[in-house]
Amino acid sequence: MFNAFLKLLLVNSKLFEFIILFSFTTSLFSQNGTQRAIVPFFTDDKKNLIQTYISDQLNNTGIVGASYILVEGSEIIQKNSLNLLGYSPLENKVLPFGTLSRIFTTLAAYKLREESKLYLEHKVLDYLPNLKLGAYGKEESILVKHLLDSSVGLNSSHDRILHKKPQNFYLKPNEMIQELRELDYNQYPSILYEDSHLNYFLLSEVIAAASGKSFQEF
Repeated sequence: MFNAFLKLLLVNSKLFEFIILFSFTTSLFSQNGTQRAIVPFFTDDKKNLIQTYISDQLNNTGIVGASYILVEGSEIIQKNSLNLLGYSPLENKVLPFGTLSRIFTTLAAYKLREESKLYLEHKVLDYLPNLKLGAYGKEESILVKHLLDSSVGLNSSHDRILHKKPQNFYLKPNEMIQELRELDYNQYPSILYEDSHLNYFLLSEVIAAASGKSFQEF
């Protein structure tokens, strides 16, 4: 027995990203791994069927493009991107998996909101009372919704804090939050989108505080 996963990341015309994860189990042989390796599950016919199915789904929904990866066991069998409407950022690209962590974090936040454990209009300080961003006191103005839509004012240049340890990340959240005090951060939260991984790092810690579990466990 083994699991074969089809991960499909769809992006619509409004650039909202979401995931469909198909998981199914099949049995090829019960004797040994050698026979399983000889008869792969993802034959060329199956690959073509999957691509045709995804193309049909895109045509029917108006979604501009998709990237998907077929994984069998621990081996990547195929990577492919489909670009039906000439959307230039998808030209000849497979969307990076780094974007998936943002989607999972966002979904976790909305799940907690549905459970009335997280309120998007509340201050981030309500969940992370030790948070301090730079020397300007701007953490007093940051709401959870600003983390979700990347309008905190943090930008990609601030992400250097994630790489302060040589060849590694700060693995402990309290270490990371302590380092955020060193940011040269003097912007107020606004409607302006600015890309920064720190938005989602902070959101994951808000989720942990709201759920009472580590982010990974939740």
